[in-house]
Amino acid sequence: MGTRIWTFENRKILEKLLKEGYTVPWIAKSMGISAAAVYIEIRRTIGEDEYKARRYIKYTAEKAIDKKIMEIKGETDDVQ
Repeated sequence: MGTRIWTFENRKILEKLLKEGYTVPWIAKSMGISAAAVYIEIRRTIGEDEYKARRYIKYTAEKAIDKKIMEIKGETDDVQ
C-alpha cells in the first residue's frame, strides 16, 4: 500500500484480518505500511477504552469511513 490513503477496500482488508486474529505488525507488513499507520487507523475508529484494552476486533470499515467523513466536515463524534 505504501503511501496510498486508506481506501474502503483497504479498510475492509484491515477489518477482516483483525477479526481473523492477525497481529497489527503482521497486518502492517502484509499491507506494506507501518504498524504506526495501522494503529492510528484503528485508534481513530474504535473507542479509547477498546483501544487501550487492545480490542481491535471492534474496528469496522464502515465506521472508519463515517468517522473520516465527519473529520473532513469538521464535525466531532463525542459519543463513543
